Amino acid sequence: MNGGAVLAQLRALGPLRLGAMGAVGAGVLGLLLWFALRAGQPPMALLYSEMDPRDAGAVVTSLERQRVPYRLGGGGTTVMVPEEQVARLRLALAREGLPAGGAVGWEIFDRGESLTTTPFQQDVNRVRAMEGELARTIRGLSGVRSARVHLVLPRREAFSRQTAEAQASVVLTMQGSQRLDREGVQAVLHLVATAVPGLKPSAISIVDSRGNCWRVVGRR
Repeated sequence: MNGGAVLAQLRALGPLRLGAMGAVGAGVLGLLLWFALRAGQPPMALLYSEMDPRDAGAVVTSLERQRVPYRLGGGGTTVMVPEEQVARLRLALAREGLPAGGAVGWEIFDRGESLTTTPFQQDVNRVRAMEGELARTIRGLSGVRSARVHLVLPRREAFSRQTAEAQASVVLTMQGSQRLDREGVQAVLHLVATAVPGLKPSAISIVDSRGNCWRVVGRR
């Protein structure tokens, strides 16, 4: 079959069929290129998941500085890296204090609640959100590398006149040799007490990574 006959057959197909054939050909070519690129990439494995945006951003910055390929998932809260580098990267990031241990905050409610969500689950999510938001704020204090906040918010039982008091504990990891001074202790106490309804400063304990413990004022 000569070239003229081929051109005649192509003209007979019409522009619509030719366009469709071209689109299919381009799609197949793109799929082949995608498979070729995927085959050339190392298998990816989970590095960290469910990180808060601040931790995720710091981890990604470190990976880019090290020129390590990565993939993000879970709305930016999950980081995937080459499988053979997971152990090494976790050790390297730990030396940088990453992830700092950020907790989930009010964005927990952005996930939406299904019809099967129980009142107990709603209460748990509310407490988790309060703990996460407080931890994020405390991490902004000078010298604080990471913070965890634990709240105990008792529910009043039906037909009961007695209610237990709310309690809170704050666990801090300081940067290097820095210590929390008296003003820092009072700032944390005031922050937590004013953010949690019914929580008295006397019911708040602050502990740092060196085992120092504070309650209300002064050191125990």
